[in-house]
Amino acid sequence: MNEHWRTRSVVIAGIVTVLVIASLVVWLILGGGLSSTEDAPAAQPETTTVSTSPGTLLLQATDEHGVAVANALLGTGGTGTRGAELLLPAQLLVPAPSPVTLAATAAATDTLQARNGATSLLGVRIDASVVLDRLALAALVDGVGGVPLSITEPVQVFDAGGRLVQVIPAGPRVLDGVTASTYALTLQPGESETARMRRFRDVLDQVLRALPGTAEGMRQLVLSLGSLAKSTATNDELVAVLSAIQADAAADAIDVRTLPTLVVRADRAAVMQRPEGPSMAARMFPEALMPMGTPTAPVVQVWAAGASGAQAAAAVDRLQGIGVTPVPVGRTDAARTRVLLPDRQPDTVAFGTTVAQALGRTGADVVVDRGAALAGVVQVLIGSDLDGL
Repeated sequence: MNEHWRTRSVVIAGIVTVLVIASLVVWLILGGGLSSTEDAPAAQPETTTVSTSPGTLLLQATDEHGVAVANALLGTGGTGTRGAELLLPAQLLVPAPSPVTLAATAAATDTLQARNGATSLLGVRIDASVVLDRLALAALVDGVGGVPLSITEPVQVFDAGGRLVQVIPAGPRVLDGVTASTYALTLQPGESETARMRRFRDVLDQVLRALPGTAEGMRQLVLSLGSLAKSTATNDELVAVLSAIQADAAADAIDVRTLPTLVVRADRAAVMQRPEGPSMAARMFPEALMPMGTPTAPVVQVWAAGASGAQAAAAVDRLQGIGVTPVPVGRTDAARTRVLLPDRQPDTVAFGTTVAQALGRTGADVVVDRGAALAGVVQVLIGSDLDGL
């Protein structure tokens, strides 16, 4: 398992913020493995846990096909600030390094794909990511004693043949784990993804409020999920982040929002709206913001645009030398060296200019481009006109 954590608190040890990016090999990024489940610790006296350490957790829930149909970035800003719950549409495109939907990341062999992609797109450090299948979500709900909900409209569940197999009726009730998982993840015929996301939020909000308020209680809950939950973090790290989030949720101090997106393809794939999306992420996760160009995320895609192999390799070396992570992704027909930006935000423009200067170019070669906007990252075209490399 890749080591990617650094201690962030003297109260709760174990949150490490260093994200490890695998080295550049034959135009691919290699991902790390999953953490193993820890043995249950010896019983200790329970004490109330109050966390003041910022932490972020990407939570994904998958349907019966292994598709991440529900995604939420959770965080806490520390003492005196509100927690955050940012719902991310399943069809949101994230750079990983090529654009891929969050829905597809749960089945990727690169277990860091969702975390690194969301980090790169949002510019927010993500300390851990967890993927829950239907059984894991059910176990989580049962672990907090079920969730009380007032269901406004019945939810109908159909099998592959179109036969009605279950109905969750309207009205106030406490849902057990299996029923809550079905309620949160089912997409009814003709229903929008927005409706499913709303139901997932209903279940998630109740779970967060009911999480154990002690470190030992949280530890036992995490251990009970076992292999059903795939995580990039150790159990202790999850306990620390979840404890911090629980404190905000229990105090009703969580800001809940949905990332604004724009559908760009017939399959409903969407991109983050700019500048609304980045501004929302910055407001909700102020202590987890990452400056553009830090080598903890693949923020620069490199295209060979008429350059020779030697020129492209030399350009990659130059970019690594200024502290960015270049990600070569292929070739393009363009012949001129340019730096393509996803937006005109001042920090983006400044970063693009720095990249251009590292390659011996000027600000005239730095432009905003639709392709870069769709990918959500800075792109560099290495043309045959690049001299001195």
